[in-house]
Amino acid sequence: MNEMNNALRLAGGVTYTLAHYKADGALAWRAALHNLMPMQGRNYLLEAAFKGGPQVTQWYAALYEGDYTPTDDVTAATLVHLATECTAYDGTSRQGVQFSAVSDAALDNTASKASFVMTAPKQIRGLFMSSVPVRGSNAGVLASVVRLPSPKELGVGDRLEVTVRMALVSL
Repeated sequence: MNEMNNALRLAGGVTYTLAHYKADGALAWRAALHNLMPMQGRNYLLEAAFKGGPQVTQWYAALYEGDYTPTDDVTAATLVHLATECTAYDGTSRQGVQFSAVSDAALDNTASKASFVMTAPKQIRGLFMSSVPVRGSNAGVLASVVRLPSPKELGVGDRLEVTVRMALVSL
């Protein structure tokens, strides 16, 4: 019997549900995307859960506009430069992700969605979740990153609403 068959095996990750509302409030498009949880994010989860490593208690969603396809070795230190983080939205920091209580091996921010109201027209190509609120920061832990299937144009006053759902499933 293979050693992997004896090990606890899990599948999981983050699903982002995006809703783009035009400045007049009309829904322009909606999409659900499953992420890449890079090695840095997976290592963080194992360290925090099983090795007593530092625990992040607040996560932040952010957008990117560069023509970048995420890879497993991307980290918070490399992503903001590879992907060109978008900072053209209201507020002074990345958008906080307020997770619900864990239930059935999942949690989400349905009750308090992250919301990006654009202050300049931008073409968005993806988003990510980091442990650091500072826009453009290359510090912290990169938990998740996803590229949109095609670039999306957002105009001034448009709002991108983001629901983040994280789940683990035993295989």
